[in-house]
Amino acid sequence: MTRGGIRPGAGRPKGLGKFGEKTKPLRVPESMVHQVLSFIQNKADTFNLPLYSTTALKNATIPAARSFEKTLDINKHLIKNPSTTFFVRSTNYTMADINIYPGDIVIVDSSRMTMPGDIIVALLDGELTIKRYIKKEKKIYLLPENALFEPIEITEKHDFYIWGTAISTIHKL
Repeated sequence: MTRGGIRPGAGRPKGLGKFGEKTKPLRVPESMVHQVLSFIQNKADTFNLPLYSTTALKNATIPAARSFEKTLDINKHLIKNPSTTFFVRSTNYTMADINIYPGDIVIVDSSRMTMPGDIIVALLDGELTIKRYIKKEKKIYLLPENALFEPIEITEKHDFYIWGTAISTIHKL
């Protein structure tokens, strides 16, 4: 029996690896291994779209192919901590004065330390709520950003838990 060389049926079957297609060996500088692996793992979640500056298009009537400032990955721009970030859809007008309306999506980071003045998403007596978190004289208040609604003072009779701090909103025009 000979040793080495190509043998029929030897090796990994083509297209059955974790990528579902043929692969090629590739040399990557050690300093870039993390970036390359991160790109491969997040490939489906990446959208690099053109970002135009308002000054870049002074005389243009349509966006020119090369006139954009750079590309922007909306995920990286809006979400700093993917493993602790989630979305909540607003269902009422309690935050309308700061432009959070029904149907808007609030991006929430549960790893951020909540500070007085932050917009938070909290579970209050079994219901999710989006309000401004205020701490005054050792009391906690949830303030709506709409004069038609009353602030809520959190007392020991409330079942209250902060889910996270709002970091951005997605609002359709």
